[in-house]
Amino acid sequence: MRASELLGMHYTTVWNMMHKIREAMAVKVEREMLSGFVEIDDAFYGGRTKGKAGRALNNKRQVVVMVERLERGAGDVAMVMLHNQSGNAFKQAVLGHVEPMTHIRTDGYSYNSMLHGLGRLNMEKIGGVYCKEGPLKNVDTVISLSKRFLLGTYHQYCARAHLPRFLTEYIFRFNRRYEWCQLFSRLAAACALCPPVPYAAIS
Repeated sequence: MRASELLGMHYTTVWNMMHKIREAMAVKVEREMLSGFVEIDDAFYGGRTKGKAGRALNNKRQVVVMVERLERGAGDVAMVMLHNQSGNAFKQAVLGHVEPMTHIRTDGYSYNSMLHGLGRLNMEKIGGVYCKEGPLKNVDTVISLSKRFLLGTYHQYCARAHLPRFLTEYIFRFNRRYEWCQLFSRLAAACALCPPVPYAAIS
């Protein structure tokens, strides 16, 4: 709504334009691979349901979150929304964004055992209770910041059909947070190189 007011354009026009920009971001983000030491965990995005909790809520979307662990903190990020909770979908999400010979760090939840036996990935399971400076501190921080981004910027949990695009915007911004002076030029280049996006693809 704010962008519509600033640009003096109809809300629907700005909505379509913003989603097309996010599609251009996605072309860049999908080519970025993580390497070195990578923390992996899953998170559930969606509205709250009174009196219910857990992984089986229909209004929640499961997202695999992968974050490079550097000496100074978090490196680049990859996030993939899963359309089902199968182990194969989980593994494909990791394989599609993590380079071979990468050291993976994850928690001891049984679901993460799906990553065992992949051959090209090293696995370290971390059990115990989470703490602020724990072994998954970077991925925990990214999950928290991404949820704040959705609620703080857009004041809502996004619909299932559009959540991947909003997460793409977050990833594009986060992975270029040390290059703010080049952010606009990189985004303009991504939009110029992106194939045309029909309305049917974003509606």
